[in-house]
Parts: sequence; C-alpha cells; structure tokens
Amino acid sequence: MRLALISIAVLAALAIPALAATQRRTYFGPAAGGTNNAGVEISARIANGDPSKLTKFEWHNVPGSCGGSRAGATTDEVPATIKVKDGKFHATEKFNSGRTTATVTGKFKHENQRMKGTLRVRGTVAGCSALDTGVVSWSAKQPAGQK
Repeated sequence: MRLALISIAVLAALAIPALAATQRRTYFGPAAGGTNNAGVEISARIANGDPSKLTKFEWHNVPGSCGGSRAGATTDEVPATIKVKDGKFHATEKFNSGRTTATVTGKFKHENQRMKGTLRVRGTVAGCSALDTGVVSWSAKQPAGQK
C-alpha cells in the first residue's frame, strides 16, 4: 500500500511540469468598437511560454451590410484551429457549406495577455444572403486572475 502511494506521488510530481508546459488560455473583448454588443471569444494554446495555436475563434453580433441600406449581423466561429507563428496569425476559412468566408488576423501582445487584430465575414448568414462586415478591428484580453 505504501509503495502504491509513493508511486502515485512520483507520477503526479512528474506530470505537473508537463501540464505547465502547455496551457489553455481564454481571451474576451470587443469587436467593431463594441457596436451592437459585438465581441470575440478566443481560446489559445501556450506551449513553453509561446502561443502555438488558436483552438477557437468565435465572434458575436458583428454588424455588417446586407446590401443596399439593409443592415445585418453575424455570430459564428472559425471552423478550424489557427496556427500561430512568432505571435502572429492569419486564416481564411469557408463554412456554412462554403457560402460564407471569414478572414481573421491578429497578434499577441503584452506577454501573451492581450491580442488584437481584424475580422472580415462575407457571405450567407441567418437573415442575410450577402452579408459583408468589412474589415472590423477587435481586441481581447485574458480575464483577471488567469495567467
């Protein structure tokens, strides 16, 4: 019994550095200046202190034009992970059966505690067959207490 407890303690001690090497961090912030309560939610993997990929890039209520004077908005997420190189990322992904395209760019700042970038969504979304958000700026930061 004693040997089993010691073995478990040793395995736990060995696992802690491995968990510390790769962390999942979340970031939240406004998009399009917060108009229409627009925002982004991002999950990132940080490996050995450097961002390696975004596992989720989601946007909410980002305003756009449906053509003419009609306005619309989009809420969705990039359907794939986004690779990060040297703290920067860029991805263009099609979704909604290929009828919608999202282009995301960004970079990590302030020791990976903040991000900023741009988003553009074009195509068919709910209530609008030809939405175009134009290039929209976004910024995001980690919630207090997360590091």
